[in-house]
Order: sequence, then C-alpha cells, then structure tokens
Amino acid sequence: SLIQMYNNCGEPNKSIEVYDHMIANNIAPTKVTYINTLTAISNLGLNALEKGKQIHQQITQHKLDTNVILLNSLIQMYNNCGEPNKSIEVYDHMIANNIAPTKVTYINT
Repeated sequence: SLIQMYNNCGEPNKSIEVYDHMIANNIAPTKVTYINTLTAISNLGLNALEKGKQIHQQITQHKLDTNVILLNSLIQMYNNCGEPNKSIEVYDHMIANNIAPTKVTYINT
C-alpha cells in the first residue's frame, strides 16, 4: 500500500496524509491500513500522539480491538509516543478479553 511504501521510505508524514485522504474520501481503512498508519505514528513519536489516539478510537468503534496484531501496534505506538501507561491499558484490555499476547506483545512493552 502507499502508506506502507511511505513508511519504508522514511516518510511517515506522507503515510498519515494518505490515511487522512482515505478518510476524507470515505474509504474505509482495513486492519492493514490501521497497522501501517500506527507504524507511521510510532515513527513520529509524541508529535503524532493525538492522531494515534483518534485511530485507537476508530479501531474500538469498528470493533477491531480484538485483533492481537492491531493491539500490538497500539502498544508500540503508545510506547513510542511517550505514553507507557496507555500501553499497559491496551495490554490489560488484551488479558481481560482473553486475547492471547504474542511474543511481539512482550517485545513492545
């Protein structure tokens, strides 16, 4: 995808622009879209925290907050954006909902 390509080229701001363009044009993001956009936000750190929180809300609204890969991406994003307590909240959500953490979950936390 374009979002992933921009991430791979070290252009996380462009990744987020593509995501915003999708939303503005009523193109529904997929799990992969969210994961790649969260990666861009993770690369930007604290400057993109509010966008990350918005995406977290969208993931929850679309009932995708049971997907371990998305949850791992949220954990990484919150850690990289200086919000370790939010990472722990996401992890606690996983445990409370019987979502089995993976090796990646523990590497990110």
